[in-house]
Formats: sequence, C-alpha cells, structure tokens
Amino acid sequence: MSKKSKQKCTYGKSTSLGRYYFKHGLVALIAALIIGMLYYNIRGYQWMVNSLILSNARIAMQYPELPREQKLANKLGFEYQFLHFVKQNTPDSAVILFPPDSVLFPEDGSTKFERKSESVRNKAWASYFLYPRKVVYEYERGENPLFRDIDYVTIVNDWGYQYLEYQMPQRQKYMVLPVQPPELSQ
Repeated sequence: MSKKSKQKCTYGKSTSLGRYYFKHGLVALIAALIIGMLYYNIRGYQWMVNSLILSNARIAMQYPELPREQKLANKLGFEYQFLHFVKQNTPDSAVILFPPDSVLFPEDGSTKFERKSESVRNKAWASYFLYPRKVVYEYERGENPLFRDIDYVTIVNDWGYQYLEYQMPQRQKYMVLPVQPPELSQ
C-alpha cells in the first residue's frame, strides 16, 4: 500500500466547527418557531402541552406513591370516578347506554360532570376507560346496530330509568343498572 492511499480525503467536507453549530442551531431555531406557532395557533397543541404533559407530570410528582387509579381520580375527578364505578359494576361483555349531552350537562348545572370536560361525552375517551365493554350513546339510536343489544344503562339525573324493563323502588342520581331485572339477567 502506498502512503497516498492511506490518507483520508477531506475534499468537499467542512471542517469548521462553527459552521456545524450554525447549521444545527438554525434547524433547532426553525423547529422551535414551528412548534411555537402550532402551540399558539392551534388549540389542540395547547391542550396537549398544558393538560396532558404538564398536568400529568405535576400529578405524578405530587403523588408518587399513589396507585394509578387514585392518580386518575385526583386528576380527572368525578368523570373518572363515574366511569370506574360503571366498569366495576358491569361485566366485560356489557353494552352500556350513556345519556345525551343535555342530561350530562344540563343548563342549570345540576350535575357533577364538568361542562369543560370532554371526557364522558367523548365516546373514544369513555370507551378507553370501559374497555372491553361497548359504549353506546342515546343519540346513536337509529345509527348504531349495538343499540339493540344494550344490556346496561347509566342513570344520570333521573335519566335512563325509562330503558329498564322493571321498576326501581328507590331512585338514585348516578347509577348503572341492567336493562333486564337483576334476577333474570345472567
């Protein structure tokens, strides 16, 4: 081997460290500007940063020893507690009917669900917490074929009793009940 072939060719490559940092700094600046524009102009990005990332980090640091269930209850409040109650009181194969927004969020505010929350009214969110159970909303009556298969009804603000095939002697504001009488449903 000749001495010439062992030398590396540096022709066309920048050896300047300053130029390297300038290029990468410029790319980082452009990325930061794009992310900033997205954050300030699109509400979804604000929600993601403020609600998902920062809020979850605060809860995790504030309550490091709590189990996941309690952390979710602290962060999400009544909506999570209600869905957890529904999950605990229905079988995995249940098809559960949920009320319309007008019942979940009445004008007079006579509910524990927070109007600003999208949780219970968001089918994907509710389905996530109730999986493998199926979630059906009252507004899906003519559209969703699962509406015929409903075997549990969520009771909210006295709504839902009309779907039961039996009478309840005592009514509660928040509940989940089988459509069929308890001694007949299995």
